Amino acid sequence: MMKKRVVLTLVTALISVGAFAQNYKITDAEISLTNGNLETAKEDIDVAASNPKTANSPWMWKVRGDVYYNISVDSLYSHLAPEAASVSLQSYISSVETDKLEKKQKYTEDALKGLRQASVSAYYRAYAHYQENNFAKALEYYELLLKAYDTDAEGGVAKTLQQAKNDIVQYCANLAIKMNDKVQAKKFLNMMIDDPKYLSANAYLQMSSMMMEDGDTTGALAIVDKGRKKIPDNKDLFNQEIAIYQQLGKTNTLVEKLSEVIEAEPNNILYRYYRGTIVSDMASKTMEIGPSYSDSASSVRRKLRSAKTPAEKKKFQTEMDAFVKTRDSIYAQSMEQFDLAEKDFTEAILIDPNYFDALFNLGVLHFNKNKVLVDKYNYLDLNTPGATEESKKLEDSMKSGYEKALEQLLKAYEIQSQDQGVLLALQQTYSQLGNKERSEEFRKLRTGE
Repeated sequence: MMKKRVVLTLVTALISVGAFAQNYKITDAEISLTNGNLETAKEDIDVAASNPKTANSPWMWKVRGDVYYNISVDSLYSHLAPEAASVSLQSYISSVETDKLEKKQKYTEDALKGLRQASVSAYYRAYAHYQENNFAKALEYYELLLKAYDTDAEGGVAKTLQQAKNDIVQYCANLAIKMNDKVQAKKFLNMMIDDPKYLSANAYLQMSSMMMEDGDTTGALAIVDKGRKKIPDNKDLFNQEIAIYQQLGKTNTLVEKLSEVIEAEPNNILYRYYRGTIVSDMASKTMEIGPSYSDSASSVRRKLRSAKTPAEKKKFQTEMDAFVKTRDSIYAQSMEQFDLAEKDFTEAILIDPNYFDALFNLGVLHFNKNKVLVDKYNYLDLNTPGATEESKKLEDSMKSGYEKALEQLLKAYEIQSQDQGVLLALQQTYSQLGNKERSEEFRKLRTGE
């Protein structure tokens, strides 16, 4: 019996010595680190990390984080482990996780402090890989940073980096898109979309675009609709919805949907603005066809002038009249659409006189309506009877239109004086009114000269 006890005691002693030897390596690593000998510190902590008896010790993980963090920020030692920032951050994460399993959590506080510092190094290392077009490696770092955010329940990582977690998720999504990894991209985008606190349009826009690329227009519209319900006043989501409906050739469907809401909620200025914007855009697109008929009519008119026989003159006159009639029909349709859009913008402004977007779009609408008059003016043949009077009438109408545009654009400018769209529109409007001095003034404001 004594022999058995001696053997048992010896075995127990050997186990204790082995564990002590590995703990000693952790202590050695700490001492070497304190003395600034990072190479020896790394050798010692690597031994401790590879030994099963200390490999999952929260103390070992914490010291390993310290060692590798110092390597990551010291250019004299960074050659020892080029990706030390990653090793350091993962070690601190593991220290916190394993310390949770202990009765007394001795290392969590220090490990969290280290984790926050290491997050900075990892963040810059991710950016460096991105700059080098090493997108896969950059993504690894950003995913590790996401683990750090989740590990630090106190929000210290977010405060240290001054970045919300969803900012990092967005970086991950962007990288996955760059790598054409749609599965990964959708995973990260859904992380943001499913977050109740996420109030950016980016994820919805990127997800819907990918779905459109895959031919899933139904899914794309559903995602945009989900985003608009969460962020109803976001113009980018609204424009994306318009683009999808236009691609499907169903812009009228969207107008009908908006009209139903407006009928039920007549004071809903957002939907009035949306409908006005869509109809105004439809009017502009309709109007764009008109000048080609003026050009065709002008071409036939030249033939008419050189025609020698009554038959030729009749033929060319008929052709010219047909082109002009078609053009005028197109312009009449576009003017009806502009009038409907103008009504929506005006109603929205009556409810909210400081509604910048409605003021700006109303000004642009008046500017664009003048394109019809400009085309008719350019088409005039001053050698024909009544052309001079018609020319003067058109000039007066154009001036009135530009003055109406100017009135609304100046109101918009008072609200947002730095908006590039307003500055450009004012520059162009003053130019059309012949006020070169004011036009140049707004050009300089726009360009920063």
